[in-house]
Amino acid sequence: MPSKSLKKEALLPQLLEIFRTIGYEAASLSKISELTGLGKASLYHHFPNGKQQMIEEVLVFVENWMHENVFFVLRSEDKPENKLEKMCNALNGLYNGGKSACLIGALTYSEILNQNLSKLKNTLEIWQKDLEAVFIEAGKTKEESKDLAEEVLVKVQGSLVISKAQNKKAVFTRQLQKIRDLVA
Repeated sequence: MPSKSLKKEALLPQLLEIFRTIGYEAASLSKISELTGLGKASLYHHFPNGKQQMIEEVLVFVENWMHENVFFVLRSEDKPENKLEKMCNALNGLYNGGKSACLIGALTYSEILNQNLSKLKNTLEIWQKDLEAVFIEAGKTKEESKDLAEEVLVKVQGSLVISKAQNKKAVFTRQLQKIRDLVA
């Protein structure tokens, strides 16, 4: 059970896991309290606006994670194949080898997703543009790069849904390998 004095920053990965495992609606404050080991008062201390603030801060946490672990890697001076390798390794870690659901997928039918759609759209657009630049650097045409970047996003997001629905993490790891092979 987590410490009662857990810092807010340490709570965000736990909340991410809660929301992507059981969804926003099912994550009542009582359930969040049970799963984090913190009382409701402690949760409100960290998140005065309750569950709404929790999910908003989790989305910022994920956005920051993407900047640090994906966008930074894709913009590095490394070779294109190394960039994709590092990105895939980071994604594999974030999604526990395909065992963890994507937060976007978990929130698909939630009004909270609609309220944060522009932020999510922006993050996906940055990811796609950074991928396009990697494929151009690898010698692909602009049109091929655009298609490949879109394909990568579909492979990641789609394989997460299928992996979760079929309880087959190999679907996700296979798609990550196919992404790595796009510039090999």
